Amino acid sequence: MTTYIEIGSEFWDLKVKDFRYLLVGRSALDHIIKDIKATSNVKKAYLPTYCCHTMIQPFIDNGVDILFYEVKIKNGVFNYDLDYNVDFGIVLIMQYFGISNTQVDKIVKKLKDNNKIVIEDTSHSVFLDKPYTSNSDYTFTSFRKWIGLTCGAIACKNNNAFTIEKPLRTNKQYIDLRTRAASLKKQYIESKAGKKDDFLNLFSEAEKLIETDYRDYSLPEYYISQINNLDIEHIKRKRRENAKTFYNELKSTTQIEILNFKDSDVPLFVPILVKDSQRDQLRAHLTKNNIYCPVHWPLSSLHKATDTYIYDNILSLVCDQRYSPRDMIRIADVIKSFYK
Repeated sequence: MTTYIEIGSEFWDLKVKDFRYLLVGRSALDHIIKDIKATSNVKKAYLPTYCCHTMIQPFIDNGVDILFYEVKIKNGVFNYDLDYNVDFGIVLIMQYFGISNTQVDKIVKKLKDNNKIVIEDTSHSVFLDKPYTSNSDYTFTSFRKWIGLTCGAIACKNNNAFTIEKPLRTNKQYIDLRTRAASLKKQYIESKAGKKDDFLNLFSEAEKLIETDYRDYSLPEYYISQINNLDIEHIKRKRRENAKTFYNELKSTTQIEILNFKDSDVPLFVPILVKDSQRDQLRAHLTKNNIYCPVHWPLSSLHKATDTYIYDNILSLVCDQRYSPRDMIRIADVIKSFYK
């Protein structure tokens, strides 16, 4: 049975007063920053040291200075170290990898007590029972990594309506490139038609385009329909099942650390920390066995992380709804073979 999303009722289940569908996550974040600037004179934003460069760029493009607070992993849990005395007006915060984190609720409440504007990136936490805190001013979600959509994001204003106008145009060139790439990939996988480089080059061209041309783009109706008709229960069940399989298979592998997750969590990926600086070698070993696990995230010139331990050692194990526990066992076996 399909579970349908209704913005502002069951799915979000919190104080959402206004929302907009936008092209990609950074389009949504850019829209939120523009809305903040339309009503306040904030000049500095406080961002986590552990983040994607696409979470930094929209602030820079809107003339907002960036400060960073430390995020580290301690005993299998993400920890946030904010200095509330620092001069900033906006804070960006998130729960990582679909793993619920009670710290965030307490931090956001304290931030609001200090009159800060809070943006929560719910791209990782969107399918949790409580995807964001009740005190955040804005939230935004990118759905691309959850369901393989070409595009699709939502920006929400939790207490008031957006002040700025909703964009009406969309980035047709980007959508066409991604759509063509996905079609070629499907043909290649299903019937070995064409060459792998054909779709990889198109994906690369699309990503290069969206790096600089992501602002003020709406989401076409087709993708809105795809988001609104997600089989949420299927997504949650499969990912939980796959994550639990990983945990059971790898918990005795001492060379890696699996982050703590609860039965109620909905993993975007299963993040592991690879000890002894062997992350890149393990990843290469997986690739040789046709297992492609991403790194979230590569360091960029925009980052100002003083402690790069997470960036240097984390690896994201694929656990999405396309796969079964049997596939997870295969991945785990390849990981264990690396250490034999």
